[in-house]
Amino acid sequence: MAVNPTAALRTVARPAGACPRRALERARALATQADDSLIRSYALRHMGIVEHRAGHLGKRVATWRSHRGCPVGSDSVRGVAANLVGLAYLAAVEGRDEEVPAILEEADCLVSGSDAAGITRQIEDARRGLTR
Repeated sequence: MAVNPTAALRTVARPAGACPRRALERARALATQADDSLIRSYALRHMGIVEHRAGHLGKRVATWRSHRGCPVGSDSVRGVAANLVGLAYLAAVEGRDEEVPAILEEADCLVSGSDAAGITRQIEDARRGLTR
């Protein structure tokens, strides 16, 4: 399955509405059917962003939580970990500070031993900013 990052960005960057939701839900379904965890992680992350832009924080959290426990291939750990970092920030915003360390630890475990320097940096930044 070929991915055009520019098209994906334009779909998500548009104002929230039914079109991006339908396209991203279809992408998630096709990725699930094809057992492509990397594309599934992208679709879930962007579905969460669309829900956030539409003012549906609860749906955004539910979308990202749905990614937890998914089979993780070597290509998708960054996406899953990025979704977990997003969940950690949302937990902090919602006043669930006690959940933040465990969420970030889960993200860290996923990427430990990989070459995911960017997401590792995001996890470290979140730890510094969210945990005291």
